[in-house]
Amino acid sequence: EILDRSFSFVTDKTAAFAFKLLFSAFAVVFCREDILRPWVPWSAVKLLWRALRFNKDMGDIDRALLKYRLGKVEHVADLMCVMGVFDELYIDEPGQLKKQRYFRIHHDSMWEYGKYFSSTVLLVNREFVFLNNDSGNSDVVFYSNAKMWTNMIIDEYKDNLLTSKIPNLEVYISDWLPLHMITAGFFEEAVNLLQNEGFLINLMVTATDIENSTRKIVTFVRSFERAFLNDAAAFESKSPMPATIEFVKDFLCSFNASLKDENVVHKAEIGRAIILLGIQLQRFSKWSASLDYFTEALVVFRSISFSNNSPDIVRVSKYIDSCALRNVILVRRDSPTKLQLKHVTARSFREGVFSLELISHPGYAIVKMEDKPRSNIFNKNNTSWEYVYLGVG
Repeated sequence: EILDRSFSFVTDKTAAFAFKLLFSAFAVVFCREDILRPWVPWSAVKLLWRALRFNKDMGDIDRALLKYRLGKVEHVADLMCVMGVFDELYIDEPGQLKKQRYFRIHHDSMWEYGKYFSSTVLLVNREFVFLNNDSGNSDVVFYSNAKMWTNMIIDEYKDNLLTSKIPNLEVYISDWLPLHMITAGFFEEAVNLLQNEGFLINLMVTATDIENSTRKIVTFVRSFERAFLNDAAAFESKSPMPATIEFVKDFLCSFNASLKDENVVHKAEIGRAIILLGIQLQRFSKWSASLDYFTEALVVFRSISFSNNSPDIVRVSKYIDSCALRNVILVRRDSPTKLQLKHVTARSFREGVFSLELISHPGYAIVKMEDKPRSNIFNKNNTSWEYVYLGVG
């Protein structure tokens, strides 16, 4: 209720609802797992708010704002800054003559309010229905709205490709479009974009922020895996993300080869970026392939004369060691090399969920040595089972 009063500045009831809806859509659509309140360029905000405001099913929103003398979406953004729910910043962007306007939600609690509001309102037959947040359907409503609003901004983006009403969408394309495609269920389109050389050039080369750009790629990959596994139609398919990671790594290696030896800063960033990709690849149990990535990163660091005790060399050496998997074999109960799990409780065994981190080998855990299980069938007893080889790494 206290946070709801932040919008009491808008005295018209319908206009206040429109403000809450636009704010909540911003909070939900522009949120990544690595940051709740990112700075978002005005061009991207405008894309979202135009999609909502001029949607044929949401005519009441536009009429309410016009009645309140807010004819342009820029006026809504200005007023939200005055109300204190938005922070504002002007940032230099590559290729732009003047600084570009960015916004973010003022406080984490305001983001939570946006999430809360998104779970209490639902569009049904062109009418908004208000729901009790304690009804048990709040998560369903939230994800329904998130997907609807994401589809709307993608449709607006596609329309804008033809009309060019909103310029300067390069940052939206590199920072948000893959995530929005994933959220909307456009998996093939998202993969094609992530494996597009032009996209990577815009993301990494033009922005000259290779390491952080790779972190965004990793965020997209993780978001894709969650959405892909929850999609019934795609569940049985093989994930395209390992191939996407390999495409990005090959791009980085080619970029590194094109740089002069004295370009130490960018080469070091490329080495760190390749490490990030190798770590992500390990989540797919691609231990041998990830070793190649870490070795490639080590070669990059050596090429710019990093010493053995430099933080980057020490770090990548530890990751190389993490790929040296050791086979799990039976030993005597009193063997000094026996494996002992670090976190084991009676409850974890009952529920069948527990960590495989080892207390006997600090820094190591029991891991799968292959991605897919194997099958054994014994016709004599008409029994079968699946298994995977385990290792310590």
